[in-house]
Amino acid sequence: MKKQIIKERILNNGVRIITCPADKEEFTLAVYINTGLRYKNNKTELAHLAEHLVTKGNGKIDADRTRDFFITNKIIKSDAGTDHSNINFTLLTKEPKNSSELVDFLYHVVINEEYKEKEFENEKSVILQELATWSDMGKDHLYHIFVSKLFGFDYDIKERLKLVNKLTIEDIKEYKRQDFQPDRVFVFASGSFDETKFNEDIKKTFGRLKLACSKRDKTFIFDKSHKEIYLPSIKFGHILNYFYLGFCIDYRDFLGLMFLSRVLDNSSWTGRLFYELREKRGNGYSLETSVERFYNGLGFLEIYSGVYDFSQACDIIFPMLKRLKSKDIPEEEFEFVKETVEYELTNELGDSFSRIEFLYNSIASGLIRLPYDLSQFSAKSLSPADIRSLANKYLNRNYTLVAITNPFTENKPIREFVQHL
Repeated sequence: MKKQIIKERILNNGVRIITCPADKEEFTLAVYINTGLRYKNNKTELAHLAEHLVTKGNGKIDADRTRDFFITNKIIKSDAGTDHSNINFTLLTKEPKNSSELVDFLYHVVINEEYKEKEFENEKSVILQELATWSDMGKDHLYHIFVSKLFGFDYDIKERLKLVNKLTIEDIKEYKRQDFQPDRVFVFASGSFDETKFNEDIKKTFGRLKLACSKRDKTFIFDKSHKEIYLPSIKFGHILNYFYLGFCIDYRDFLGLMFLSRVLDNSSWTGRLFYELREKRGNGYSLETSVERFYNGLGFLEIYSGVYDFSQACDIIFPMLKRLKSKDIPEEEFEFVKETVEYELTNELGDSFSRIEFLYNSIASGLIRLPYDLSQFSAKSLSPADIRSLANKYLNRNYTLVAITNPFTENKPIREFVQHL
């Protein structure tokens, strides 16, 4: 990967400006705001609604003007999103000379508080439909329960539906006044653009953001002690989920967890799962893994396995985890997985949207410190011994949260599973 120096500038009001130059003749601008479940007041649905209202309102930001803006400034890709730690807005134009217009537009997205009642109610209806859909999808529903528990909240879909139903425009205004504070704002600029001009535009816009309230919410600090969650009463399918939590202190741990994810997801080490469960026993199953990072430094490796028989799955998985912790991965296979991880990193960091999302997660969680050469983020230096060490560090009871959603599974085999770690 070519050398790419990521730089940061912090404005007097606390807004963090991150620039990542690239050779492509394009300009991508993103705003990330730290808000969501990581705060004690549990504002997930307010953030979700604010995201849906990004192009709604009166004055500078409304649906008609947004359409005209996108056409005039050749916006070829846009996105608005929210998760448990942030709300974000991203625009990409093939015309870097239009950078000033993009800065001004996203600034008004952040400060906009004027919404039309009909549009507001329409977006509330959409969110209610989305929540109802999630409640019918086992894996997605469990994910939301898991993350809510992780941050100290109970996830009750009925209560969330009631909450959204009661939300008013005044609630959104107050939420934005409290949470859209300058010291929670990250502005990312990527591509080929005039940095001097960009800095002047930022000063005229985001540099004007002021602290709107003196009362601030405290950041929730996750308790790293062992936790177990049992959810045998959820009545969808026969799903086994268990999540290995990793606290990503540095980039090598994150890369190692990414490596472990690929070994567990698609390698000869997991081939026995398919052979034993599908070929020999005739049981259906699925296995997926992912690595996630949150603002407060928490990361986790998720192992999701859909199976009918919990005990049979444990018969296969226990030896696999034990082997990962006691033996090095064979050199040839290790090199293959390493190439896979490098390929994924190159693709992720090559796309401006993915690169900015990666940088936000990495910078906000303390995974990397700026200035930083992005080309250094590589799995090339990892060895089989590193992975075995990491497996012993994270694949144990101290970093494990177990969530079971098979209504036919009793607690006894679950406890036996935890004891094996």
